[in-house]
Amino acid sequence: KEIIRQPLAIYECHIGSWMKHPDGTEDGFYTYRQFADRIVEYLKENADKRFTARDIIEALDGDSVSIDRSTIYRNLDRLCQEGQLVKYTESDIKGTCYQYSSEYESCNSHMHAQCTVCGKIYHLDNKVFAGANKKMKAEYGISIDFGKTVIMAVCEKCKNS
Repeated sequence: KEIIRQPLAIYECHIGSWMKHPDGTEDGFYTYRQFADRIVEYLKENADKRFTARDIIEALDGDSVSIDRSTIYRNLDRLCQEGQLVKYTESDIKGTCYQYSSEYESCNSHMHAQCTVCGKIYHLDNKVFAGANKKMKAEYGISIDFGKTVIMAVCEKCKNS
């Protein structure tokens, strides 16, 4: 028999069927929304930094129960669609990064700078780069994608340390 033509059973475990609140109440199961809120809470506390999914998994894993990686990714995708998180790719780590964005609702429309030492994210004013954008367009025929541009730098605090 060809294995590819055999029936396949796929099961998905709902987070609410196994993950309970740490207080131990009998009906204390988490919903997806509550779990997503835990992710947002963590990212809010660290709003000036960016995180990979692995960073988030490691940070939340010590909470009292092991967290399934697919649950994290599913929630991160939902939170990005809702606009609570900004998702972008960083070439130096060859991975996708996430940052809390509620305070910066227009994060996808302006540039960012990131300290290469401490990881702090700075939200930049596009007006500062308007001249460079105009020159790049005239000389090279390209335009800056402000929402996807991250300038790597060293902040004053780290420079003085």
